[in-house]
Amino acid sequence: MTRILLADDHQVVILGVRNVLEGAARYQVVGEATNATDLICKARELAPDIIITDYNMPSEDGYGDGLALVQYLRRHFPKVRILIHTMITSPVIVASLYEEGVSGVLFNSRDLAEILTALGTLEKNQVYRSGQQTALSAYPREAQDAAARIARLSPKELEVLRHFLSGTSVGDIARIMNRSVKTVSTHKIAAMRKLDVETDHEVVVC
Repeated sequence: MTRILLADDHQVVILGVRNVLEGAARYQVVGEATNATDLICKARELAPDIIITDYNMPSEDGYGDGLALVQYLRRHFPKVRILIHTMITSPVIVASLYEEGVSGVLFNSRDLAEILTALGTLEKNQVYRSGQQTALSAYPREAQDAAARIARLSPKELEVLRHFLSGTSVGDIARIMNRSVKTVSTHKIAAMRKLDVETDHEVVVC
């Protein structure tokens, strides 16, 4: 039986994913986490085969969220496969997640039943890509370009971008990061310049 650890800061999402998995006898949900610290503690304690986690997870102990959290999980739990379940659809972010070694990215906007399809792919020791991502994977140059563009960003610029892509306002980002609105705006503008985009819409689809 495949042991799965679920992580999301919204309990309703965890319940929805759990309901899908409980309908398939070959999967066992061994635990749940609502922040990065809890996720890492339970990964150590429960030794799951697969972690299904949100991209943005609250963090109090410096583990970070998004790419930083994925990097930590890959470094400390290399045998655990990671599925990211997120609302973020930016090809730049998605390409970077695959670069970091995740086994699949699922979008919240799609049917939860897709999780079973993804898990079936992982059981064959393959990386899962949804139909929405296939177009990007079919063009390796575009994927490499996306990774190269995001590599230009400083850690702070990347953090601002992650929050922005999650729908957080500049004012709220400033409060989350304990920075001034002006500083956050400067990071956002710098990130947009490095990504070669001029509008907020272009940031989302770049």
